Amino acid sequence: MKSPDSVRYFTEKLSMDGIYMEGVQYKQYGGAILYNKRLNIIRYQVLKTMTRFSQIAIFNFEGLKISICNLHLPSGVYIRNASQKRIEEISYVLAHNSPQIILGDFNAQPGEKIYDYMLTKGYIDVAALLGKTENTTVNGKRIDYIWVTKELKDDIASCEVYKNIIYGKTFLSDHYPVKVTIRLG
Repeated sequence: MKSPDSVRYFTEKLSMDGIYMEGVQYKQYGGAILYNKRLNIIRYQVLKTMTRFSQIAIFNFEGLKISICNLHLPSGVYIRNASQKRIEEISYVLAHNSPQIILGDFNAQPGEKIYDYMLTKGYIDVAALLGKTENTTVNGKRIDYIWVTKELKDDIASCEVYKNIIYGKTFLSDHYPVKVTIRLG
């Protein structure tokens, strides 16, 4: 998301709360975690070592703790060998945290190195699990993912891509918002 205004717009429309973070090296590559208002944040952390951004939040819901990492991995626009850089950045996240949910812009399609790496680490692509592998960008690619650990696999209720044709690229992003519903408890 480009700005806190974008987050406010969606939190109001969806009756959710949200945490915005601007990009680290490139301010325009920000993002947000939108979440159910019944969740309480226990801890929030920003990883400044990332090229674009990474935010980690741990939530409490009726005694159940859930950790989420939202990130934006590098594309090949500013970085040579971006494929390797993506692996390095996600490896850092996994080594220093153990998120149950990892989501965001991976800048890679299914079958590319980072996608296969996530599978080898035991994460499950929610869209593939539910057979909802539609494109997540205005240019027809699927590079945005929601990954969950095996422990959450049976708790996935739905996954949706919001193809907002009114605002599209100029208001929010050239990516569509992706939403997952998880039954907790």
